[in-house]
This record gives sequence, C-alpha cells and structure tokens, in this order.
Amino acid sequence: MSLAWNFLSFLFFLVILSIGISMTMIVFSCYTTEISTTKYRGLSYVMTQPFFILGEIIIIFLAYIYLNSLSSGNWRAILFWVSMIILINFFLSIILLKESPRFLLLKGKNNESFVVLDSMLTENSK
Repeated sequence: MSLAWNFLSFLFFLVILSIGISMTMIVFSCYTTEISTTKYRGLSYVMTQPFFILGEIIIIFLAYIYLNSLSSGNWRAILFWVSMIILINFFLSIILLKESPRFLLLKGKNNESFVVLDSMLTENSK
C-alpha cells in the first residue's frame, strides 16, 4: 500500500491485505489446533493475542514518529515498516514452522507426516 499511486490502487492493495490477513487467521487457528495437545491448545491460542496488542503499540509508535498531525506526515513510511515486519514474519514462518501432518498425509507423504508427528510428540511430552 505504501507504493499506491492513487486512491483506487490504495483501496485495491487494502482489499488484498484484508483477504491475506483473514486467510492467515483461519490457517493460524487450524494450525494451532492441529499441533497443540488438548492440555495446551487453548493456552497456546490465547498466548498469541498479546502479539496483536504489540502490533498496535508498534503502529502507535510509528505514527508518533512519522505523522505530524492527522492531516500531514509520512503515512507511506508507516505502511512500509509495517510491511517489513509482515515480510520478516512470513519468512520466519516458512523457515521455522513444520508442515502440517494432515496436509502431508493428504499429499501421500506418509513417512514425512510420521516424522513430524514424532517430533510433535517429543516436543509436547516435555
């Protein structure tokens, strides 16, 4: 959105962002449910909520730095830095998160799914 050249392009990017966030929340809920044991499932989901608050605090901090008033300032810089945080999160997710065992089973990768399930059992048994 920081690269938008007019209002319609900004609106288009905003719609794409909204769809992406909605899809992320759905996948996140399913993934959290799948990889957590029943004992910690609710806690693991609840423990992610402070990160949304942290995101809002970051936005407030960026607005304080880049906006002079409600009608003037560098709103593109705010959107740029927020998108950098999202990109870092995206790449860390690709690197650190394991593939869903259910997805692997559906793709016929049985051995890989059992490896992921064994590592989940080891991590959740601690």
